[in-house]
Amino acid sequence: MGILLLLLQGAATKLPPDPRMVTLARVVTFELWAFVGGLAFIVAFQLLTGQINTRGLLSDKSGQANISPSRVQLLTFTLAGAAYYFFHIVDQARIDPTRLPDVPNELLLLLGGSHLIYLGAKAASLLPSLLRRITNPDRQQ
Repeated sequence: MGILLLLLQGAATKLPPDPRMVTLARVVTFELWAFVGGLAFIVAFQLLTGQINTRGLLSDKSGQANISPSRVQLLTFTLAGAAYYFFHIVDQARIDPTRLPDVPNELLLLLGGSHLIYLGAKAASLLPSLLRRITNPDRQQ
């Protein structure tokens, strides 16, 4: 009766991990890191050689070579938020490697506020031409 009780409680079912499964898990982990590292290397190489076009990424659309502050802050906060969540994943993996952590509220506020600033700047730049079109409908812009 005592053994049945232990089985029902799950104490007797905790077997040591199979060494073949541990080896398989290590191989899969290595393959995943190699794949992600390879992709990162390919993207970095293509960025450095100019095969990925980044001209105009941070400039405004006025036709001049002006840098758009709203685009710079959007890119900066997006990259910072991605790095923050990546390190949050690394910390969580030490505790429970079977699941991803919840997205922190601070990160949602950071990204939401950053996108709100970008969209506000975009709307402010489009507002004068929209008002001209409304006030002078017969004149083409």
